[in-house]
Amino acid sequence: MAGSLALMPVGQALAGPSAAVLGADHVLLVSGATSLVVCAALLTVPAIRDLVRADARPGTGGPA
Repeated sequence: MAGSLALMPVGQALAGPSAAVLGADHVLLVSGATSLVVCAALLTVPAIRDLVRADARPGTGGPA
């Protein structure tokens, strides 16, 4: 989480020039596809995929 927050200004600084060179539609498409790939990659990690809510009732996996 800290890495994504720390690099947010870098992404914002690169978004404008990238949109000027490549076009806003292309930058948004690439950004969306990258976000989707990163989310899918994170879900392949068992430790992340098997997270349960902190307020879940023991043994149910659901909310209390």
